[in-house]
Amino acid sequence: NPFFFKNLKQLSDRKYKNFSTIHNFNELNKILSDRNYHFAYDFMGINWNCWKIRQILKIKKILLIKNFSKDASIPQKKTSTFLRRFYDNFITRKQLGGSLLRKFKNRIILKLNKNFQWDIGVFFGDEAFSKDNKVKSKNYIKSHTFDFDNYLKLKNKKKNITKNYFVFIDNDLANHPDYKYHGTKPPVDEKKYLTDLKNFFDLVEKKTKLKVVIAANPKSKHKIGKFGNRKILFNKTGELIKSSIGVFIHNSTAINYAILFKKPLFFLSS
Repeated sequence: NPFFFKNLKQLSDRKYKNFSTIHNFNELNKILSDRNYHFAYDFMGINWNCWKIRQILKIKKILLIKNFSKDASIPQKKTSTFLRRFYDNFITRKQLGGSLLRKFKNRIILKLNKNFQWDIGVFFGDEAFSKDNKVKSKNYIKSHTFDFDNYLKLKNKKKNITKNYFVFIDNDLANHPDYKYHGTKPPVDEKKYLTDLKNFFDLVEKKTKLKVVIAANPKSKHKIGKFGNRKILFNKTGELIKSSIGVFIHNSTAINYAILFKKPLFFLSS
């Protein structure tokens, strides 16, 4: 994923050990030949290169593992009208998955590989353990989600005193790198979106005399001042929610933390 590596170079505070960037299939075959690998964890997408890599791993007799998840806590969007779908796909391209042409191509790729099976499927939660998902893997492991695993660790830590702040769960709606990866455009105008948020947070802080802290999306590159004079913290979503008195949120799997820690949820839309 070239966009991932482009983003990675800008994250100077993150360091990786035993980390290799593979630029082409020759490099991949050389790496696989140099060492005797047993398993490969598959986080790839559905384009042709991804399926080619999977076939190479199969030929090398490397067992493929894939996560299957479906978050039931996220409400499903209401079905849009035909005109709205046409406008979103052809005019604005703000739909996840890109244009209809891109979606059509992806459907063909999936159809041609419909009989592919992963060696081991890891199913996160009962919602993921469906008939359609089970046929995609030869063997399976049932597990709880990463969020619940993290919740258990946080729960067992010494009890934090609830602090006087609200936490906003950031989705990076204006600049998320997945938009470029999926060939789509952001659903909001960045300037207007940030202005609306800052105005709302100013009002909250004025009325309640409490601060609003930003739990940054882990893929974002927010800098100080983006949300006004407010703290922006990365990779601390669970901890921030646990110690807060309330959560402002759009639509995020972080809703699980709020429910598990029994925090009031305030859904923001505009």
